[in-house]
Amino acid sequence: EYGMTSLSGAITPWATTAGDITRKVNKYVAELWDAAPPQEVGLMYSWDTDALLLNETERFDLQRTYATYAGGTKAMGIQSLVGASRALVDENVPFEYVTEKELMQGIALKYPVLFVPGARAVSDSLYTLLHDYVLKGGHLITDVQFGFLDPYGKVRPTGQGKAMEQLFGAWIDAIHDSRTQPLKIDSLNVKGLFGDIALTKATVVKTFSNGKPAVTEYTVGKGKTTLLAYEAGRSSFLPGNALNNTLVKNCIAGTMPVTLVSNADMAVERSVGAVTHIFLFNTSDRDQIYRVEKTGKRFSEATLVLEDKTLQGGDSLSVPVKAGSAAWIRTMVK
Repeated sequence: EYGMTSLSGAITPWATTAGDITRKVNKYVAELWDAAPPQEVGLMYSWDTDALLLNETERFDLQRTYATYAGGTKAMGIQSLVGASRALVDENVPFEYVTEKELMQGIALKYPVLFVPGARAVSDSLYTLLHDYVLKGGHLITDVQFGFLDPYGKVRPTGQGKAMEQLFGAWIDAIHDSRTQPLKIDSLNVKGLFGDIALTKATVVKTFSNGKPAVTEYTVGKGKTTLLAYEAGRSSFLPGNALNNTLVKNCIAGTMPVTLVSNADMAVERSVGAVTHIFLFNTSDRDQIYRVEKTGKRFSEATLVLEDKTLQGGDSLSVPVKAGSAAWIRTMVK
């Protein structure tokens, strides 16, 4: 199906590579089967939000063009999810997707952090579940559009004592477009929508360049909530948004420290016991040597699996990766 043989029946180079990888996978299958990230962020996909957006009238200024957010109103929800995914990938934050239905089935506390970007439609039952998740020790991170509609498109009232205020110690009181009022958070140019936060009990972590709250935190029971008053997910939809990626990572890091540090285009780790398998990806058109570290740990030994080549251990690894390729490293970490 994927051209493992040519039209003449010859074995193709990529078939040979696939065979090499398969033999190594078979060698380490027991480790790989049990290996997992240390912890993962739960990144929530909101079906209710997509359903409502698909029924909205298109805005002339969001049609399919070469503008920053091409794709139209109907694409805003999925752009938030893709952007949030890119931010986490770029910052080496392990995550997996989770749906509203899965959370309602009781798996929320599997995740030390739930990141819910661009979810404008939130049901009463999901609000209750997220509140309970935080009370029991979870960390909920959302952005400006969170929960101002119910699943049927009805505007949800906010204010003192309402669901949003109880969950965040604050609420979004109005939503604006940054094209009519350019703003920054430190050096980060705010893109898309932003909101006015009305504070009651939350603490301001960062402010917009106009002095108004941009990021707040609120302790609820054993957990906490973080409210980002701009489109934190959608802001990373396009590449080159390192400042937004870093801000998102910093919101997560206090609860779930990011232990894998690398300058590779993408870095993924899976561990079992003292063994850690690390995969580095080079999407550029040039060969690279990437640096890999594990915060607070040392590499006692490391091997490039496919090449059967030993790497020098220590506080960090230097890993050569060819252009448009990847590297698989098996390490012992202590």
